[in-house]
Amino acid sequence: MQALLLNRQDEIACKYATKYKDDANLSLMVFTLKNQNEIFLKYALNEQIFGVGFFDEEEIRDQLIEMLAHKSKTEFVLNVLIYADFSRWPQSTIKDLIEKIAEITNETVVAQNRILLSYNPI
Repeated sequence: MQALLLNRQDEIACKYATKYKDDANLSLMVFTLKNQNEIFLKYALNEQIFGVGFFDEEEIRDQLIEMLAHKSKTEFVLNVLIYADFSRWPQSTIKDLIEKIAEITNETVVAQNRILLSYNPI
């Protein structure tokens, strides 16, 4: 699965995902997050390939918060967080998540972004 995902063959990986559910473990989830395989991750989350408790793992939560801290793939992280059950997260992790989102939506940062200020950035 990782070889397919590494080579951006998300659609093919989706076809085999249901047959290889035993291989869908924590390391594959972290790999898809780091490699940003959006198509496969969306399919896997919709079909519950990883199960329901994968966001309970500290490594997954830390990876998502780290990606938010880099501010490079914010939309990707927020789309993944749609599937999170925040009631099972520790309060400290939720606080970190809220702080990272607040940094992104800070008015001074938005006011300095030339693309957001321009009428037609393209």
